[in-house]
Amino acid sequence: MNTDQNLFAGFAPVTKEQWKLQAMAETGSVPFDNLLWHTDEGFTVQPLYTAEDMEGLEDQYTDLAAAERRWKNYVEVAVTTDEDAGNLAVAMKQNGAEGILFQIADAGPHHFPVLLKGIDPQETEISFGLAHHPADFFLAYLYYLEDRGLRSDRVKGFFSYDILRHWSVTGDKPDFGELARLLIESQPYHGLKCLVTGSHEFVNAGCNVTQELAFTLHKLSQYIQLMHEEGITVAEVMDELVLHIATGSDYFMEIAKLRALKILLEEIQEFYGCETMAIPIISSSTDWNKTYYEPNLNLLRNTSEAMAAVIGGCDALMIRAHDACFSTPSAFSSRIALNTGNLLRFESYFDKVADPAAGSYYIENLTRMLVVHTRELFRKIEAEGGYIRAFEKGIIQEAIRGTREKKVEEIAAGKRVFVGTNRYPDGNDLRIAQGSADGDPSLLPQLRATVAAEAKRSNENKLLQAKPII
Repeated sequence: MNTDQNLFAGFAPVTKEQWKLQAMAETGSVPFDNLLWHTDEGFTVQPLYTAEDMEGLEDQYTDLAAAERRWKNYVEVAVTTDEDAGNLAVAMKQNGAEGILFQIADAGPHHFPVLLKGIDPQETEISFGLAHHPADFFLAYLYYLEDRGLRSDRVKGFFSYDILRHWSVTGDKPDFGELARLLIESQPYHGLKCLVTGSHEFVNAGCNVTQELAFTLHKLSQYIQLMHEEGITVAEVMDELVLHIATGSDYFMEIAKLRALKILLEEIQEFYGCETMAIPIISSSTDWNKTYYEPNLNLLRNTSEAMAAVIGGCDALMIRAHDACFSTPSAFSSRIALNTGNLLRFESYFDKVADPAAGSYYIENLTRMLVVHTRELFRKIEAEGGYIRAFEKGIIQEAIRGTREKKVEEIAAGKRVFVGTNRYPDGNDLRIAQGSADGDPSLLPQLRATVAAEAKRSNENKLLQAKPII
């Protein structure tokens, strides 16, 4: 068979207008404009796209001849005691974890030989999430590595100290000098990244994807400017950067989000005159779309989020346990979360294609629209003086609040479906949900979308439980 033969040469090309007419015919002559989808992000999505919609999008494609897609499967371990956290980390490593993020509530003295017993930092990426004094903790970790005779050039991981996130959520005064010290101390250790900024605070406050991208990139821009004042160059900041991005449940939009983020990151580097480099992206699930009632459904939400993150091109995947938003995850729920990534790699072969979304008419157009609208919002925040000034004026909080209230109203009306909560609920689940939508309006509230709906159901459960048995 001649492989150069055009198998479709005998068929006349079909235009976009012909596809529109066919769509209207199959929907009972519904006008095409009535089939348009108006997104939270402020743009309109068509019900179909064709090759005619791909003009000018060629630069968005990944090189399809690139190597197989690889990502690290991460797991999150909350440190209450070093021994308990270390035991869970070892169990997760045995179940395929390639990276471990220890969430440290207290950055005081920790016994690394106990915390990391049975784990070789040269084989497993070891990372830490801290809210206070990361530089002292980082130096203590380096002393531990040196004492064990481990090669610093083989040790990888990151130190998460997103002080703008902490300030936006708690109002605590940020210590940029501490961050600068951390970045300076870490420069000789190329594999240990020490500037981690992300989007979870915006997503858990109810934002849309355009807001998530614009505000996250503005945080990065603010860090670049602040670290420059501390004598750290743009190139040095970029070399230390990891983006920790929340993944929501709007499947195709989430794929397009990561693709758009990479395009916008290149633009920021070009703007600051920095050599373009690939910035590691770790994607992890968010609390916003997780439910208290029928929490096993969160397993399915985690799965679609993981698929979107991998197809979108994350470098590391961290699925939080399906019950983590309202309880301490068990070893079982942590293992199931980790196995989500394992299934995508070892049973679904998601790592065998460099960029499965490349060339998709729909996803490429979503990507373009996200890039365009994010640029526009980014410029508006820039005109207000940047992230910190805009936040102090309440501009960011007010923008997210408007989006959040619309979402919550639509959840209450059933327009946004949460299976098990506002659609097909289990009437035998009479537990009383915990959670509140209250908070300081000058900060970013960290919520779940279904808190109001769950509160209503909890009140109904209380009434049922209060009825006397006759």
